[in-house]
Formats: sequence, C-alpha cells, structure tokens
Amino acid sequence: MATGTAVRVEVVGEKELRRKLDRAGDDSLKAMGAGLELGAQVIVGAAIQNIRDKDIIDTGNLMNSVQSWRPLYEGENVSVDIGTPVEYGTYHEFGTIHMGARPWLRPAFDENVDKARAVVSASLQRRLDSLKGGTA
Repeated sequence: MATGTAVRVEVVGEKELRRKLDRAGDDSLKAMGAGLELGAQVIVGAAIQNIRDKDIIDTGNLMNSVQSWRPLYEGENVSVDIGTPVEYGTYHEFGTIHMGARPWLRPAFDENVDKARAVVSASLQRRLDSLKGGTA
C-alpha cells in the first residue's frame, strides 16, 4: 500500500500450530492466512464503526475504503494489512497542523485484537478438526 493508513497483523509463535497442520497434511501458511483474513474482518468492522461514531463522514469514501488486503506470505511468515488506501485517512488518524487527531484505526485494533485472535484461533481449530476427521 503506497499511501493511506494501515496496521499489519501477523501470527506470532505459531511453530507448534504449523507442525500440527503440516502433520495433518495441510498447508499451514495458507490455513493461517485464511484465519487471519477472518480475524481482520473484526478490525475492519470496528474501524468502520469508529468512523461513524466519530462522524468522520463527508462523502463516505473513507468509510467505504476500509479493508483488509490478501495475506502476505514472506518466507515462513504470514500477515494481513488492514486500513485504507485513501490518503486523508492518515490525516484523521494522526491529525494535521489544522486539525486534531480523530483516531479510528488504531483504537479499532487495540479494542478488538482479542476478539480477532479468537476468530483466528477458532478458524484454525476448525481446520485442524476437519483434518482429523478426514473432511479437509
């Protein structure tokens, strides 16, 4: 993402989980990427709600642009970026010399990271369960 505002979410400390998925015959990185995509939607929804709550709506462009991007696979790591390509999202998030900050993305992350983790964890557990049951 060249301009705009984003946070990056990645799976940390996942070695044991990857071993379990790999042993079960699954592509562990892709399974984690799919889980991260689901967890990212929790933060996207909260960011959109923050934009509404802080009345940062003129045309609706910022609110409608909030998204998560496809998982990034870099070696043994996988991550998902969440944010907006809209340049003025940064102005609202951090403020300018003419306007105070009205953070909408970071609070969405901070206040919902546990819920997003639970979604990722549940997704990966369902994947493990389906592999154990032979319904991959």
